[in-house]
Amino acid sequence: MKLAFVVAVAKNGVIGRKGALPWRLSTDLKHFRALTMGKPIVMGRRTWDSIGRPLPGRETIVVTREQKFTAAGAHVAHSIEAGLRLAEEQAKRLEADTIMIVGGSDIFAALLDNADIIHLTEVDLAPHGDVLFPPLDPAQWVAVACDVPPRAAKDEADVRFITYARRQEKLMSRLTLAQASMIVDAALARGRELKLLPLTVVVLDSGGHMVALKREDNSGIARVEIATGKAWGGLGMGFGSRELFERWQKAPMFVMGYAAASQGRMMPVPGGVLIKDASGEVIGAVGISGDTSDNDETCCVGGIEAAGLKAQKGE
Repeated sequence: MKLAFVVAVAKNGVIGRKGALPWRLSTDLKHFRALTMGKPIVMGRRTWDSIGRPLPGRETIVVTREQKFTAAGAHVAHSIEAGLRLAEEQAKRLEADTIMIVGGSDIFAALLDNADIIHLTEVDLAPHGDVLFPPLDPAQWVAVACDVPPRAAKDEADVRFITYARRQEKLMSRLTLAQASMIVDAALARGRELKLLPLTVVVLDSGGHMVALKREDNSGIARVEIATGKAWGGLGMGFGSRELFERWQKAPMFVMGYAAASQGRMMPVPGGVLIKDASGEVIGAVGISGDTSDNDETCCVGGIEAAGLKAQKGE
């Protein structure tokens, strides 16, 4: 039986304020419904109080230490272990293969080491709050899916739906499409925040294959090749393209030789940054072109770090 979290998290880690959500997001409520329908959902007493009723089409298990507590239409357990046993019984009855953990923070903290999947809604807000979700350890979790839904009229912010899976050994050195998409979107967001010229972002895996590409409106027609050359050049030498640029200034013949050997595929200017996983292994590279090389590089780093990975600008 799988254990999956469903949680919406602001940019500053906030997930709640005074027993309620600090935002209104109709898109996320629909997403929550789709994820949990037909499955048992486990929640703490305060989360139950904030919802105020059992949710249709699901079996609700409320965990509380209060022995006399009752919840009309829901099951009550007086420990997390008892709650999971109840949830597993209900999952079998419903023919579901996953138990959904929906809050609050104490339940999340107690079960994080047991969770298999985290369905995380990333909310583009930084509200004040008194309940936080802990940062996910990239050595333990990898993004396997990412979706950016259109903002609905009743949404107070943009959101991204990201699915994280607990890492298996075979995933440690592979850049996923979800991770690459997160890098691209975060890099472009950083560029808009800095009011840069239109950018083109390319993400390559460790073998130099393109995984993701986005080109903003009015970005020049050669920007794809330039961005790719920045990323490819860094991968080819095992360091970021800033180091390649510095070597070009110190040893131009070496870089000219590299350019010839690579058949012109590399660009020896900043804006190509290596992507490393939690163990320090290079799993790909990002190249950006559109503004100054330094600004391009800043957006590369911002995108990589937003995906929970490490950036290497130079040697």
